[in-house]
Amino acid sequence: MPVTAAAAVVAAAALDRGFAEPPARIHPVALFGRLVSPVDREWSRPTRVGELARRPSSPNSGWPMATLAVLLQTRLEKPGHYLLDGGPEAPDAATAARGVRLVSRAGLLAFAVAGVVAWF
Repeated sequence: MPVTAAAAVVAAAALDRGFAEPPARIHPVALFGRLVSPVDREWSRPTRVGELARRPSSPNSGWPMATLAVLLQTRLEKPGHYLLDGGPEAPDAATAARGVRLVSRAGLLAFAVAGVVAWF
């Protein structure tokens, strides 16, 4: 049975979402481990992340961006689209570098967890 172009596009989109969804959900969990602290700080409350995560229109980017904004205590903004005010100011170069390190570590952890899940 021949595959139509529309069916191929739908299948490709479903596969893309299927492969993108688990890492998008694991990534904030990996960052959340860094968020939990024995010291009670206003910015470290998980409910704050949940509140900010609903602001972006993308279902996949809200949680990782909100978690990072709260962890770094910084303001992430795309004018006209969203404002994630995890802190009072936009990130400087040092904050951005810290964010890259955090995301790299969380990505490696998410990759490892996905590998273990796939193994079993």
